[in-house]
Amino acid sequence: MKKDETCHYCGSAMEVAKTNFTVAKEEVVYVVRDVPCLQCTLCEEVIFEDKTAEQLSRYVSGRILPTRRQLTAYVYHWDDPVTEIPVNAPPSEIKNIASVRSGETTALAYTTAP
Repeated sequence: MKKDETCHYCGSAMEVAKTNFTVAKEEVVYVVRDVPCLQCTLCEEVIFEDKTAEQLSRYVSGRILPTRRQLTAYVYHWDDPVTEIPVNAPPSEIKNIASVRSGETTALAYTTAP
């Protein structure tokens, strides 16, 4: 990667960095962590080398699986209702968080430790 490139949006300097790449396709969210890139020092615009972009396309194709443990991702739709866990309930007191499906609605449910 060429560190001397300038951002095509704001004209600031680009630096070699790593970023997380996230894309949602249909009902699947793909997250690729620590992707090498050039990142703008001002506006944080990211560009990838061609070979990196090709690898990202493979990752989000749905035809390969990661070998590391998968993380849970909470997906919100802007107009859907949400369940808020009280601020005074520290994580150590939250006993269970589960996804509850009822008809076409999925919601988070939780209980606190006694």
